[in-house]
Amino acid sequence: MASHVDYWKQLAERRTALFFGPVLDPKGVYGLAIVEAQEETLVENIGYNDPAIKASMGFRFEIYPFIDAVLRG
Repeated sequence: MASHVDYWKQLAERRTALFFGPVLDPKGVYGLAIVEAQEETLVENIGYNDPAIKASMGFRFEIYPFIDAVLRG
């Protein structure tokens, strides 16, 4: 998990990941990340290169594109 967190911290420092972190869902904890990329293939590569995914220990990722977002001013 440490390498997974380091991986996402590096993505945040490069301003690719806007934010990431654990979601404390009572049904089971999972992670959520919002990334900015021009192409979905770039997002797929981020997911496949995540150390948690590469470890083949049952972790998975899903991609859901935003159509638009409302930001606070």
